[in-house]
Amino acid sequence: MEKSNFHQFFGDYPIIRILDFLLENEGFDYSKTDISREAQVSIGSLYKVWDRLEELDIVEKSRQYGPVILYRINSENELVKKLKEFDFKLNEYYADKILSKEPIPQSAP
Repeated sequence: MEKSNFHQFFGDYPIIRILDFLLENEGFDYSKTDISREAQVSIGSLYKVWDRLEELDIVEKSRQYGPVILYRINSENELVKKLKEFDFKLNEYYADKILSKEPIPQSAP
């Protein structure tokens, strides 16, 4: 999995992988199992951070498909709006660095 600028900047943590996946796939809804698989985090790690994402209203239930509940990022949430804005600015910053051929600072391991 190639890390996005967002992922590289904030580090390799399950919550960052989940946020990154949901931000990149805004407008689509997924089951927790799908999010776990696509974000490449274990289902146990997803459940460790999921309550926090719901408490902060970062994710929202979008619909139910039989017994499966589908979720999406809550685009109306102010925190999500700021994360999207930051992600855009971060991508803009890295694009400028690439175009100017300046070295890009690497994140800590």
